[in-house]
Amino acid sequence: MKYRNAFYFDGKSSMDFGLYISGDQTFNGPERNVSKVSIPGRSGDLIISDGSFKNHDYSYDCFLAFDLDHKARELRSWLLSKDGYCRLEDDYHPEEFKMAAFKGPIDFDVHLLTAGETTLTFDCKPQRYLKTGEISIEMKSSDTQINVVNPTYFDSKPIIRIGGNGNAKITIVDESGNRQEITVSEVHTTTDDVVINSEIEQTYLESTYTFYNNYLTLSTLAYPTLSPGKNTITKEGNVYINIIPRWFML
Repeated sequence: MKYRNAFYFDGKSSMDFGLYISGDQTFNGPERNVSKVSIPGRSGDLIISDGSFKNHDYSYDCFLAFDLDHKARELRSWLLSKDGYCRLEDDYHPEEFKMAAFKGPIDFDVHLLTAGETTLTFDCKPQRYLKTGEISIEMKSSDTQINVVNPTYFDSKPIIRIGGNGNAKITIVDESGNRQEITVSEVHTTTDDVVINSEIEQTYLESTYTFYNNYLTLSTLAYPTLSPGKNTITKEGNVYINIIPRWFML
């Protein structure tokens, strides 16, 4: 049925408030960050891009029935109480999620004082993260090499956890032969696992969030990524590795 689908924001369902959605506007996407430069005497603009994408609005047409005043107040309290980005999912795209902030307002077109329709809009980061990208990839202390396949068209920014003792070296080689070498010194599991977070470009101890950047060396001077297609990952040192690949599409 048209109104028997829900969205889920910060772990809570719109159906908890009697709110259902249609999927008419849930397939839009972001645009690329580009600038154009006109050069005298040259036909066509020069397009300059840094490879990033803009936030975009993501809207749901919604329907609320019965006990409208009470449900609407509860709905406003729920959505407007959230600061910053929260996880956003819906029944139309069960294999993915977005990071979103609710924009507001919440105004209903009321029918016969018992039902109302509204459009709820979220300000979303450009990525549609795949839930398969939340499944961890393990390398035990005894493992030396694995192949990881990125199923998308975009470089992902993984979260890499390293535990064990001593120094660790991780090498990532993609299908084109591009090579990334990541070295972490003084890994001590008894203290804490080391987290290399490519999304926020920080290295820290997992439990205490103590910064560990001074112990990290990057051969490319950039945090590690996983390219589209096959990535061969090799490991040196008496350590184990946990990789959350964080695949995404647009």
